Amino acid sequence: MKKLNIISLKYSPGLLKDMIALSNAAQLDGYEVNLLLNRKYHWLIEEAKFNYEKVFTYSNFFGLIDCLRKISIDTSSKIIFYNFHPYNILLRFFKKPTNTYVYVHEPWMPDKYKYGYKRLIMVSILEKMQKVYALFLSDRIVVPSKHASEKASIFGMTKKDSNIQICPLMIDIEEISVQRENYFLFIGRLHGAKAFESLLSSLKHESKISLKVLTTTKIPNYIFEKFSKELKEGRLKIICEESLSENIIQSSIIKSSGVFKLDTLMTQSGVVPLSFGLSTPVIARNIRGFTQDIDHKINGYLIENDDVLSIIEAVKFISKNINTIGENARLKYEEKFSPNTWSKGWGKVLDNEESRFNV
Repeated sequence: MKKLNIISLKYSPGLLKDMIALSNAAQLDGYEVNLLLNRKYHWLIEEAKFNYEKVFTYSNFFGLIDCLRKISIDTSSKIIFYNFHPYNILLRFFKKPTNTYVYVHEPWMPDKYKYGYKRLIMVSILEKMQKVYALFLSDRIVVPSKHASEKASIFGMTKKDSNIQICPLMIDIEEISVQRENYFLFIGRLHGAKAFESLLSSLKHESKISLKVLTTTKIPNYIFEKFSKELKEGRLKIICEESLSENIIQSSIIKSSGVFKLDTLMTQSGVVPLSFGLSTPVIARNIRGFTQDIDHKINGYLIENDDVLSIIEAVKFISKNINTIGENARLKYEEKFSPNTWSKGWGKVLDNEESRFNV
């Protein structure tokens, strides 16, 4: 039997649903699949539909070594490092697999200064470490989008003996009936690259707009003071927790009229395929990271500026055309992000062929 090990030593909660969908698709194709994960994923695994016997978790260095002893990895095994962690290097030498695939979500961000000085330094260091690892300790580099492939090439993350392969994020979402409530949704961290205040300010200029916020970032006190009226009226709801469960995220998306993603720096977003799978349009900036998936006024809405008037215009258009745009969003999900894409993407790449998404 073919063997596949999917490894995520860095805790990235938004990726678990993708790894589970990938695991299930691989099993249907005849693979015996193991997942090796950071133990912080455990509370999310309990929510997910997955075979627990195939999941190994660790909480420290010695726990990782113990997991590696239990997992059978030989020269015929295939390994997907689903995100970057320094311990990936240890595993590469500990087991010495010959078929390793590094999934690079964000190869390079050219305008990192927009995130602030501290984050700029951290991201720059991680980018260089990720590049060295991908080039010298992997057999193939895989990215989630054509835009990511272009960035990887610019950053010099290309191997002489193989092309960068494109495999979009995969999510398994059954089509369900939509019962929307009259609000729009913001999901994500709050930092300098998001037009969060402009979005909130739209509530003061248009009384028919309601907004729900899901974030793991602490909300500044002045936000509660500035928008106290909207909070009391119920037109603004803020959920700020250290960790957000998939149940909260998905139920919030499916009840919303649309999801806002106003990042100025983005190679790809996991929120887009998730929202599309739940038949919910996305309102995003007109940048390459979003235009590769969002078709303006077809399955979402692209704005040029993050000013209040642009946001209100987008909300009005989506509200008026929600049924058609929601259906189109689901069609895009089926075409690009559903498990049905296995044979075009990961199935080809793991057989050492070219992904059809490269075309």
